[in-house]
Amino acid sequence: MISRLDFNDRNLQLLLMDARDEKDLAVLRRLEELGADLGKPHTVDFFLYFPSEELAKSAAGEIEMDGYVVNFHLAPQSWWRRLFSKPEWSCCASKSMVPNTETILETSTWFNDIAQRFSGQYDGWGTEVEK
Repeated sequence: MISRLDFNDRNLQLLLMDARDEKDLAVLRRLEELGADLGKPHTVDFFLYFPSEELAKSAAGEIEMDGYVVNFHLAPQSWWRRLFSKPEWSCCASKSMVPNTETILETSTWFNDIAQRFSGQYDGWGTEVEK
């Protein structure tokens, strides 16, 4: 007898997640393991890299319009990377938010889209443990 699989919206959402979503979920799980109260607001930092200061400034302007505090600077590089690659600009966008699954996944997608539009790379997020 063939049994019917019962998928609710949450199960379907989990099936459609890509590798970036899995990383976000791993960070959320780790925060919970460390005792974080994910129902409380946290200051969440999102990290991006851009190939030029001009592109970093343009992306920062768009990100700031959504209420983020943005800092950017020339990213440190090892001596061998300085010899063989172009410098990158590091951008950190911070905002207080409740880091629930839906918010983090939507926000990561938004940052990934911004990074792509400005020829950059979205590198994930982090936060302190708020108990």
